[in-house]
Amino acid sequence: MIAGFSDDSLSRHAEPHDRSHGLSAGASAPLVTRTVMQRFEFDAPVQRYVPDFPDHDAAITARMLAGHLGGIRHYQGDFLNRDHYASVTDALSRFRDDPLRHTPGDRYAYSSFGYVLLSAMMEGATGKGFLDLVHEELLVPLGMNSTEPDIVFAIVPDRSGVYTRADGQLRKGAYIDLSDRWAAGGFLSTSEDMARLGAAHLGNRFFSSKTQELLFTSQKTASGEKTNVGIGWRIAEDARGRRYYHHGGSNIGGRAMLAVFPDADVVVSILANLGRAPFGRPEAVTIAELFMPQTGDGSVWDPAGLFDYERTTKEGAVRGTLTLTRTGRGLSGAIRPEEGAEMPVVWTSVRGAELSLVAADPRGQLEIVWLHRDGSNLAGSTWRRNGDFRARRRMK
Repeated sequence: MIAGFSDDSLSRHAEPHDRSHGLSAGASAPLVTRTVMQRFEFDAPVQRYVPDFPDHDAAITARMLAGHLGGIRHYQGDFLNRDHYASVTDALSRFRDDPLRHTPGDRYAYSSFGYVLLSAMMEGATGKGFLDLVHEELLVPLGMNSTEPDIVFAIVPDRSGVYTRADGQLRKGAYIDLSDRWAAGGFLSTSEDMARLGAAHLGNRFFSSKTQELLFTSQKTASGEKTNVGIGWRIAEDARGRRYYHHGGSNIGGRAMLAVFPDADVVVSILANLGRAPFGRPEAVTIAELFMPQTGDGSVWDPAGLFDYERTTKEGAVRGTLTLTRTGRGLSGAIRPEEGAEMPVVWTSVRGAELSLVAADPRGQLEIVWLHRDGSNLAGSTWRRNGDFRARRRMK
């Protein structure tokens, strides 16, 4: 599902092939496990593969770095990098001599620079550059043909504009050179390519059971406390107790979220060319729910028709019509408020006596509506506007 615009002129709608900042850490996690299984000792100290890195009088391992337990600092007012680094090894100069945040293994503390050090370890173990490893081990085998490093001075086809919001205004994103963090936010991707990466974690399609166990087993602190983070991936359960794995992140002019529901065979990929766009894990779970296996008696119900609706929120009531038309591919239609722009229905799902639909307004804002059969009518709730939704069928 694609909605919104790729640039601030509103002259070109977003397309599936548009590229924005994707999930580098989400890609680094499976990459490190593939490297580990072949040429990498996961619990060896950093210096085995990066001999010149200071030991800080403490043993830091790849496992710790992959689970954010290594004590390497995160950004400290130096997120905006303007310098270009010729190699991952050169980029280590940004933090190599800084004191550790804590004794390695003692606690969880998110660190993008920890993943930069991890990528240097992979280079030392394999004798290959990190970007080459990503290309050979992940992008080519998974068919992620629209994913590549965001080299700031390169001309990249279909690169989306990058934006932020400040004081309620849309603004161009600041200049940033990501050569200091390829493994932690340095790639451009599409939502489709991110979904391919997520799907590689379903079953044994790409990763063995042993590798997935490594990826999705929570690490522990030195005191034995679970972190609910495996190798990069965060581990969680939804309100119904269904396990899922997720990772998200923001960059200048981009935000991404990837969630994998292994038991339901569902992957949710969300990508925006807006820094700190207002979505995250709750929205990924909400979208995944629309695709979960059917429950109930499985009876067939056709909700097609013309409805008069009322949506009630804390701001008041909005009325209009909801049209649902049966097509060869399912249902199409539109939400037409009495005042305001029409919102075409872009996706529907009917499961038993439940209907879920997604509509988009002219600016690409999505409205998700959950409805259930109420006699010949519909009743339920909306997501973005957080209100009740009732629709009475017009009788012929």
